[in-house]
Amino acid sequence: MEFTGASISCHSIGSVSTNGIFEGEMPLNFFLPRLAFQVAFISFLNLAMQELLRPLGQSRYIASLIAGLLLGPSFLGHFAPELVDKYLFPESGRQALQVVVQVGVRFWYFLFGAQIHIGPMLKKMTSKARWIGTTSLMAPLLLCYPIASLVNKIVPATMHCDIKPLFLGMYFVMTNVSVIAGNVIDHELLDTDLGSTAMSSAIFIAIASALPINGILWLVPVEGKPYDAHWRVLCGTAFVAFLCFVARPIINWIVQHTQNEEDVKEHHVCGVLLGALVASVVTESIGAHITFGAFTYGLMMPHCALTTVVTKRLEDFNTMVLMPPFFAVIGLTIKLQSMFTSPKDWTLVLILFILYLGKISFIGLAASRYNMPKNEGLLLGVLMSSKGILDIMLVTWSTGKRLNGADGGEFSILMVGIVVTNLIIGPTVSFLYKRPTLQLHRGCRSIQELKPNSELRILSCVYDHETVPALINVVHATPGTKMSPVNISILHLVHATTRDSTMQQQSFETGGFFRGHDSGSVAEAMKMHKWTNGTTTNLQTKLSSYSTMPEHIVHAAESGRATITIIPFHMRRVVGSHIGVSNDTVRNINVTVLEKAPCSVGVFVDLACAGATTKPFQNVVVLYFGGHDDRETLSYASRMAEQEPTRLTVVRFLPPPDAASTPPPYSSFVNEDDLCIHRFRSMAEGKLWITYTEKFVSCGADMVTAVQGMNKIHDLFMVGRRHGPATARMLSGLEAWSEYPELGTVGDLLVSPDFSAQAVLVMQQHTWAEDYEVELGDGRESVHDLHSQEQGYRYVLHDQSKDSAPLRHRAHNSAIAHNEVQFDEFGWNWNLRAGF
Repeated sequence: MEFTGASISCHSIGSVSTNGIFEGEMPLNFFLPRLAFQVAFISFLNLAMQELLRPLGQSRYIASLIAGLLLGPSFLGHFAPELVDKYLFPESGRQALQVVVQVGVRFWYFLFGAQIHIGPMLKKMTSKARWIGTTSLMAPLLLCYPIASLVNKIVPATMHCDIKPLFLGMYFVMTNVSVIAGNVIDHELLDTDLGSTAMSSAIFIAIASALPINGILWLVPVEGKPYDAHWRVLCGTAFVAFLCFVARPIINWIVQHTQNEEDVKEHHVCGVLLGALVASVVTESIGAHITFGAFTYGLMMPHCALTTVVTKRLEDFNTMVLMPPFFAVIGLTIKLQSMFTSPKDWTLVLILFILYLGKISFIGLAASRYNMPKNEGLLLGVLMSSKGILDIMLVTWSTGKRLNGADGGEFSILMVGIVVTNLIIGPTVSFLYKRPTLQLHRGCRSIQELKPNSELRILSCVYDHETVPALINVVHATPGTKMSPVNISILHLVHATTRDSTMQQQSFETGGFFRGHDSGSVAEAMKMHKWTNGTTTNLQTKLSSYSTMPEHIVHAAESGRATITIIPFHMRRVVGSHIGVSNDTVRNINVTVLEKAPCSVGVFVDLACAGATTKPFQNVVVLYFGGHDDRETLSYASRMAEQEPTRLTVVRFLPPPDAASTPPPYSSFVNEDDLCIHRFRSMAEGKLWITYTEKFVSCGADMVTAVQGMNKIHDLFMVGRRHGPATARMLSGLEAWSEYPELGTVGDLLVSPDFSAQAVLVMQQHTWAEDYEVELGDGRESVHDLHSQEQGYRYVLHDQSKDSAPLRHRAHNSAIAHNEVQFDEFGWNWNLRAGF
């Protein structure tokens, strides 16, 4: 028997498991211990490389490929060949590792196909995405033959590239959706037209190229068997027909009995996974690539609860355990030292470079048809040229089957090219793309300055499902009427990830808001409430990275002309405990929103257990100390209590009458608070569900005692974040204990474990710089710096320019004395800050 180009290794039948080191046996010399060690070692190295390369914006596939290179003959295998060949990856160990690789590849292609839903995706896809996707798909195939022929004619015969031009074109056709999505998310392009177009076009390529590329591979004749391709196509067609007319009806029958994820049982999941393995075996038996059967089988899966459960249970295990050995095995075959040992290697690099520039140029021209700037068009071409696991599989399979004519050096060049095309994306984005700045409306928006009976527009932000019930209860406590309408927008911010199972969803939700049914449980929670006739609701879902969430909130408040934005506090209470679970990422988002919001902001703290606040708030209390924020709080509470059943209690804290204190330098400060209270009491006259009281406190301890008695009576506390200088004595001694600057002194006190309030809403009024300075006068207001834990003094919170705010001349009390109230066409009061 004659073997050519094959390696022979003998394995002992009894060497599957070991009796242990105490029996004098080395565990790594046995099949199962060595396989477990190899998988664990490769997975650990893979995770380490992902963490190291994440700051560079590289996808996990590129990190895995580099990890494989480190294990191969280019690095570790070169400097420590005995360690690799004898202990880590001996020949018998590589054969065992191939089993894990084959299973992982089959499942990966099944997941890839299951995440593509052709009908809904093509309906949502824009003509722009189709055009650019078609250009990205066809340009390399049209350019590969003329460019390869031209270059081979120019160079000497000894430098002719032997790789078939068709495979060079397919090398640039393949586009990995998850790789493009990772680049778009990492470089904060998710909310831009550029990022949306790139992801949608990648989906189009995945749909349009799957069957044609496999068809081309099928039609490649095998040497000595000219009719073999015809039989493969015939058998493949029969296989697809079987899936459509036999397997799909069976799956649909199962779907009818598993409407919800809870209905999906273990045998359903096992049956689907076994079907993926059987499909791959069938297509391999007829001569097609092993991945075609699994991919087509996944493509046949409907968009349902069964597919969702299978994807959730399989994806993480397959990605983190089964797939890393695939890259390690490939890395063991790449030898960088073999590159450029032949003159034709330089010709291959030249052809690849020209094809790369040609694809980018064609995509740039296609983008210019839709009036995209030239720099964005070129950057779109760079993004669409990124590569991932599909390209790696194509090169590996075609080289192994000797279909592309590549030798060892050319194979290494093709693999290194995959890494290089991804490495240059980060610098290219930084050089070509300048993120546009958000232009905010210069009008100051707050509830206090809202025209009477005009529409109150509330934007409520949701970061996760656990905060939904309580946040909806807050906005539901503000009833709308025909005379005083309320518009409520729920902004559901979903963290965009690079998980394969979310790529398709992200690619179509990017760049736009979606309503109702697209947010699942959030929409169901909104339907549970009975809204009044004067209340309109709107649900919006926005995919975003954590770093861009504040910008999306500000943009939603600006575009929706929100009067107030309500954001959830970053800490929630654990069930059965007074200990809270903190989320520093959410805290950073809230701090940024407080600083840059174009309207008033309310920080809502749910002190009940996560998701336990299901009853509407009916007993509301306002703690009034004085200042911009407290007047805004009272204005919002007044809108809540315009009609029953919301019962409102306003408690105004005042220093003792005999307290000797220096009056504020601007009497308008005192008069505005007094006038605000006077108008509130006039509005509440005759409304038995509204109560007003005054309490005199001389220090922080007296204030704490007064508030503690309200814990069990009211279910929602409302207070301003900042207070006027006259409150310094009433809050003395409390500033040093404040832990959360974004809540202010009193708000921080209310969320402490010493109180048992159900919920707290801390209000911050949107103010212009000169307004805040005039109110403070020569006295300093004690506030907390949002970016530090130390107490500090701040005169201007928002970064709006002074010259953009309307001029207000408040010489003494002339404006208030003459009641000069003026409103613009949007209902904003520019002259009187105390008006309702």
